[in-house]
Amino acid sequence: MELYFGNAHFEMGRPTGARTHIESLIRGLHQLGHRVWVGKDSESEQGHRLPEGIMQRWRLLRDVDAIYLRFEGHPIKLSRRLRIEMALLGSKKPVVWEMNATSDYCKLMWGAEGQEVDLKRLDEKIRRQTRRVRLAVCNTEGLEQYSQFLGIPRSAVIPLGSDPTFFKPNIPCCQEVLKQGAALNVVWCGSPEIRWHDIDSIVSAARLLREDERIRFFIIGKMNQLSGCPENVAVLGEIPRERLPSVLSCMDVGLALYREPSWSRFGVYS
Repeated sequence: MELYFGNAHFEMGRPTGARTHIESLIRGLHQLGHRVWVGKDSESEQGHRLPEGIMQRWRLLRDVDAIYLRFEGHPIKLSRRLRIEMALLGSKKPVVWEMNATSDYCKLMWGAEGQEVDLKRLDEKIRRQTRRVRLAVCNTEGLEQYSQFLGIPRSAVIPLGSDPTFFKPNIPCCQEVLKQGAALNVVWCGSPEIRWHDIDSIVSAARLLREDERIRFFIIGKMNQLSGCPENVAVLGEIPRERLPSVLSCMDVGLALYREPSWSRFGVYS
């Protein structure tokens, strides 16, 4: 198949989940024999670049089998060029959405920044964009429920996973972490700015165990400020994906702690 990933964008310079997901998806599709095209403004190193020439570009787009778009809980921002191209292609090409969040996520995050979010109006804006969407690829059943709520006619649930050839138990431990480790190393890894993560419970647990030198806590992620953090917590910051296996090899326990999911109509879908 020939696919056009119309918004294969991520934040350059940061090892974010979006970056890992986009690049891994494109790489995996190429390994399966498909070809994924991206626009000139995409940061992807894995995708094939569409040519700049209007006629060359149009000939390629004319032959693609589907347009693939990443959805993160708010109306998808399309470049002027992509809006025109999608309009010209009309209903000839099916549109596939990759579902990564619901509008509830925007209410949670934007509300924390002091913005008022009307979920009903936000859902209506999103629903207008789904008129041409023929398939929703969802990470969880909660996201599938949201795709059905939006009126997308078909959906498939494909859980996220990790690469066992990359993350495996025989990777040598990172010496830098090994030096500051203890008998039992406890790790949390993710995006602390996402407000459903319960970082406070990790800090509270570490505070209760601060006198026990056998246990040490590690936090991997962009942590600008961690108030009341005891000395037995090491904040490692953002770690490039290629270094993660050696860091995780030093760990004994992984934490996945979440706040009460009442903020979401579709459960903890992440």
